Amino acid sequence: MDLGYIRLPDRIDFYASPFFVKENEKVLEGLLNDRTEKEIGLNPTAIFLPLMFPNLYDEMAAPYRQKFERLSLKAYHKYAERIQVSFEKSPRDYIKFFKSKGFYFERNEERLYIGSIYSKYPIQVPLPPKTQTYLKSSGDINEVLDSQMEIMKDIKTHGRENLKNLWSAYLIERGQYTKAAYLFVLDGVRPNIPLQLLEHHMENGFKEALNTVSKKQMDIKQVRLLRKGIYALGNLLGSKNPGGEEVFNGFKDELTDYSKYKGRGLSM
Repeated sequence: MDLGYIRLPDRIDFYASPFFVKENEKVLEGLLNDRTEKEIGLNPTAIFLPLMFPNLYDEMAAPYRQKFERLSLKAYHKYAERIQVSFEKSPRDYIKFFKSKGFYFERNEERLYIGSIYSKYPIQVPLPPKTQTYLKSSGDINEVLDSQMEIMKDIKTHGRENLKNLWSAYLIERGQYTKAAYLFVLDGVRPNIPLQLLEHHMENGFKEALNTVSKKQMDIKQVRLLRKGIYALGNLLGSKNPGGEEVFNGFKDELTDYSKYKGRGLSM
């Protein structure tokens, strides 16, 4: 799309991969040309576009943003159903799993709708007829619906109503454990994911990824302190390059092999 000259955004929370750029282009083209839901063909990741391109979606006119949120919510809902179906044992589980992710259900004239705490507008989409029948088959559906707002309140109280938290859960579900681990270790982003699914992924490799990333970050911090210590010691001794070692350079890649410094201690 030829958008002409556009000023680069002042902030962007995440690196937007070519996939998201392509998805964003498809969404904008569909909205501007009033394409149908089938013609646009949104992927479930479309719900994360406001996270990847915050300035664009913050400034989007209400009618376009509302249509986008409606279509993206519907696309993500279909994906989430497939992901959790093997863990469900009852309609109560269906609702509980979605609540854990930051989604809620409302009844309106005997129809059930799903909404999201991540939406800028109070957007809701009706559930498919088969899902409606399935959920209504539960004898305690009203009790489950009445209690869900406490879960939403708890998510907001702990600052997990951001799309980052849902994005972290999505990465875990797709097996991208290392990426999710970096979000958790470096940014403290807790995934909005049902406990049963989280336990499954912890056993499947996410726990190992968390340990690996945590250890790597500790090693990097230790290397920084060690190299700064060598540099400081060199200054005290009046040498520009103590012991023939390279002077600390903060611009070098932190992932460089620093094994040559192992075993050396510094006495203060």
